[in-house]
Amino acid sequence: MKYTLENVARVENVVAHLYNRVSFENVVKWLENFSEEDRDIALQLLGYMNLFTSDRIYLSLHNSLDRILKETREGKIKIISVKKLNKNLEGTSGGQSGDLMAYYARKVAESVSKKKIQVIREENLKRLQKSKRYKIVLIDDIFGTGDTFIDYYNHIRPLISPNWEIAALAIAYMPQAERKMKRRHIKVYGEPIISIFQAIRDAGMADSKNAVIYKKLSVKYGGKLYKAKNGNIKTLGYKNSQALIGFEYGVPNNTLPIIWSSKQENKTGAPWFPIFARNIVDRLDKKRRYKNDRKRWFYMSFKNGLRLTDKMNNTIGWGNALEMYAILSMLEQSKDEILILNFFGISRHEYDEILSNARENQLLDQTNNLTEKARMALSEINAVNYKPKDIDVTKLNTKVYLPHAQ
Repeated sequence: MKYTLENVARVENVVAHLYNRVSFENVVKWLENFSEEDRDIALQLLGYMNLFTSDRIYLSLHNSLDRILKETREGKIKIISVKKLNKNLEGTSGGQSGDLMAYYARKVAESVSKKKIQVIREENLKRLQKSKRYKIVLIDDIFGTGDTFIDYYNHIRPLISPNWEIAALAIAYMPQAERKMKRRHIKVYGEPIISIFQAIRDAGMADSKNAVIYKKLSVKYGGKLYKAKNGNIKTLGYKNSQALIGFEYGVPNNTLPIIWSSKQENKTGAPWFPIFARNIVDRLDKKRRYKNDRKRWFYMSFKNGLRLTDKMNNTIGWGNALEMYAILSMLEQSKDEILILNFFGISRHEYDEILSNARENQLLDQTNNLTEKARMALSEINAVNYKPKDIDVTKLNTKVYLPHAQ
């Protein structure tokens, strides 16, 4: 059924709430996972998702590290990323969330205190003097049940001196994780979060009465993806976490599976379309879109004056030169370099070469900001062969409460 202007506005409101990190079309496609009568409530639930962009991550870490610094009376602060030792435990896609947080923390530490705060590797613990005072901060993006943290803490415990203080740092943490850490006298820093259904119920808003409806919806469809009795991933997330949180680079399995799963439904066998993919295969689909559009990149590179020099041809070749425009489009969206490297699966050296070639072609200035030439090129690229699709969007009620973008 065709969508109305009012329904379009409601979907766009959710897209704005998610900081435009998802497209209108993908929200519509995600809604099509649900039966027609359930799509209103599904869209409304999606509007409650707590998404941490890079800017929010930096701000959160800055506030937490500033607090840790003020509470550290003596000794330096050493930050180590939490590693996922068991693939069956909780965590964000790829199991590298701790390393990504360490990257963010390293940049934040430079503005908080270069002298007092340092990001180190696990093996560097052996080089620290056991007699000195240190605060060892184990960092990850989320502590849900606390399983991954405790698993890693027990792993490095033999390297920890009694003179050192241990702390935990995350963007967000849940009560069950905090309880496990308190039993080990470990203080946790970050933003406390609770079950999304409890949060909605306790908020006292006009929509609070719908918390039960949201949960029933999540159980109904989550049960088609994961059986409640099978494994750690339940119908409402890892060990029933019931979280609704995501990050710029991925979503933890503590979040409701209807958000990130791509499994086939048990009864119909139809694949579930995730609004935020966790599975590496699903995430690679985004990369394939660039590669499958090579003719358009090829054509537009010539039209916009991009010329391959011998140096470019010998070092990165045509494929990467065309991919340059894809990278420029991400820079235009103010994406962090760590996210771009992760997205394209390229090394920092390859990335630097592409930026260098972009500067040679006057697509970037000397501070790596997009030039007017680059912006015009991207605008034309996005317009080539573009035909607005007659999207068959679900019929949505018009009187449904929707949280405003924050």
